[in-house]
Order: sequence, then C-alpha cells, then structure tokens
Amino acid sequence: EFTMSGWAKATNAATWTDLTARYLFYFQAASSANRIYLRHDASVNSLTFIYTANSVTKTVSYYLNNTTWFHWAISVSLSGNLVTFYVNGTPISKQSTLGTWAGSLNSTNTLIGAFPGHTGIWDGWMSDIVVMNRASTDAEILSAATARILPKKIGIFGDSISVLVSASLITWPLAL
Repeated sequence: EFTMSGWAKATNAATWTDLTARYLFYFQAASSANRIYLRHDASVNSLTFIYTANSVTKTVSYYLNNTTWFHWAISVSLSGNLVTFYVNGTPISKQSTLGTWAGSLNSTNTLIGAFPGHTGIWDGWMSDIVVMNRASTDAEILSAATARILPKKIGIFGDSISVLVSASLITWPLAL
C-alpha cells in the first residue's frame, strides 16, 4: 500500500516546452522491473505517470499545458490490486492487474526532482510532498488538492526573523 502526492509548478513556459523530460520523482528497486515515477514530457506537454511491478507496467499521460501550480498524486492498493493516478484532485486513470513489487528501494535510484544520474532535473517548484504507507481514497486526494489552510507564524531558528502572514484564509495552490 502506498500513496505519494504533492504540488508542482514549472519555472516558466519555456521550461514547459523545452523538449526535456523532467522528473518530479523516480523510485526504483534494485531492478528496473520495479519502479514508480512521474515526469513531464515536454514533447507533448503532458505528465506521464508510470507504475511498474515485476515488469507489469501501468502508464497514463495527462495533457497539461500551463505553468500554474498543480496537484498530483498516485495511490497504490495492493490488496485492491489497483493503481490510481490523479491531477488536481481528479482521478485521471484507475488501472488494475498489478504485478508484484519485489525488493526495497535502491538509494541511488530513488530521487525527488530528478532521474538517476541527476539528469532530467525538475525546473520549477515543488511543495508539500507526502509519502504514505497506505492507499488513499479519492475523497482524501480531493481534500489534499483543494485544502484551505490557516497561515501560521513562521519562526526561523537561529535568527531573529519571524513573519506573521495575514490572518485570512489562503487558497491553495498559491500563485507565486
């Protein structure tokens, strides 16, 4: 059982269309027969989710032609034999008949923001990356993608700087 989600935003339109595959994350066991990743494929302006277990691959591409913040998630239910891919809280694909994952993650092939060998580096921002050891429901992913939070006072340890953000609610994602 596994869920991973987060927010991402490309630096600018040129980054989004520069014909470079850019990885938000890449997790692999000792063999490439077991891997999970999410990348931006600039040649088609899409996000591509890949889940491979025991050489059984589930993949989906989602056209996304913008440079605003977007929420992404992948939820894997081994007991339910189902992988679900999400963009902005909406399930874009549910696929069954998963292979059996074998092995532990390999430290040299488990990266956030790049591909092994430190290529395909994500050019932009990421926020609130969450990894859970359980599958999430559609409602939980939608809640994460549409959450409204109250700002908190931010203190920086070892420095005298502190900031109080406006007490009004902030709607995510933030436009920077």
